[in-house]
Amino acid sequence: MKLFLKSALQGLVEIILFLPVLVIIGINMVSTDYIFVWLLNLLLFYILGITTKLIMRRKNKYTYVLIGFIVALVFNQIFYQQIHLLINLINTLLFIFCYDRGVKFVDNTWEYSLPSYLYALSIILYTIFVFFYYNTEGLRNYFEMIQIAGVIALIVSLLRINYLEVKNVASEENQIRKIPKSYTRNNLLFATIGVIIIISITSFNYIRSFIYWTMTTLGHFLVYIFSFFADILSTHSRDRILYEEIEYGNEALYTQNVVDRIINIILTLLAYISLIITVIVFVRIIYLGIKKLIKETIKLIKLLKSKQDETYLYEEEKEQMVTFENIKEKYKEDIKNWLEKKLIKEPRWEDFQTNQEKIRFLYQAMLLNQMRKGYKHQPNLTPNETCNELIIRKMDDVSHQLIEAYNKARYSNKAISYEVIQEERKKIFP
Repeated sequence: MKLFLKSALQGLVEIILFLPVLVIIGINMVSTDYIFVWLLNLLLFYILGITTKLIMRRKNKYTYVLIGFIVALVFNQIFYQQIHLLINLINTLLFIFCYDRGVKFVDNTWEYSLPSYLYALSIILYTIFVFFYYNTEGLRNYFEMIQIAGVIALIVSLLRINYLEVKNVASEENQIRKIPKSYTRNNLLFATIGVIIIISITSFNYIRSFIYWTMTTLGHFLVYIFSFFADILSTHSRDRILYEEIEYGNEALYTQNVVDRIINIILTLLAYISLIITVIVFVRIIYLGIKKLIKETIKLIKLLKSKQDETYLYEEEKEQMVTFENIKEKYKEDIKNWLEKKLIKEPRWEDFQTNQEKIRFLYQAMLLNQMRKGYKHQPNLTPNETCNELIIRKMDDVSHQLIEAYNKARYSNKAISYEVIQEERKKIFP
């Protein structure tokens, strides 16, 4: 069932990616009243191909082609026999193509069935055809549908391309067998933020209407509360006046005793106090809700950033990895590093004058190599403790000789032999 749903979803995504072209083809193939039915028929043939492949496994590919041809031909003769012969032939070929794609979706992955260049091509197509649909009289009725499909295609393309980029990190060329979970979470978080921004921009009118409706409803609610308390205030006075008006006539309007007036004043004060408290509580609930939402969002981002595997350069003076307290500092440091890379030339091996400088450079390179293989450096460990931890984790390329030479270069002025440096350099840079 999972494989069926995955393959059917691939067929639906493929239709959405090329919907602008399919709509134009469909308009020229069938009546405009049946264009949506025709698109559903394409999806139906994807599903028929998937179902056939799942039922008849390990059959010759020509068997599937023959079955698809027969089904498409019969389907056309039943439902599309009134159209022109040439159009009928093209329609049959399209149905066979969709059927064949459905068969191939079952055994192939997303990356093979829908490679990344198809998503890029789809974005280009939508960019061109949106203006074409808007400025063409016969296609303007489908403009809103193409807009919605374009947003969906953009979101799907963003998520898939992002996934492929993350997966490429774990390729054999990069020598990384497993993608860090924090890296995946961060990519998913930023992709989700991008999707939310896209939806917000494309649905601005709906969001504005929702905000207007919310504020109007809130205003009506406050007016209702105020009216409720106003009715309570006026009930006692109105009943008393009506009673005395019947009993004593018009003189009752001016003969309220002192006790009634005191009760009236107390009720009025209580009503106003209750109204003020209600408004304050309501506003405070909204304020605390928004504040908590912002805090939780910041907390989530900080949590994801704190768990992310560090890939920055090792700072030998402080013997700790570079960390950032918040997003602002991160971008500030990124810009600074970018400028330094552009304006300052990276040091080369020939630039180091002393053996101490060379051995420090080799120690940094060794640490970076280990981090690329999955090791997460602990800032509070000394070089010897780092070496022991690498041995416990069974990390290769761990050299006691390099650690000993680095300790000499850092903590004393003892000489380091040229042979040791050349030997360690060949290990790290073979």
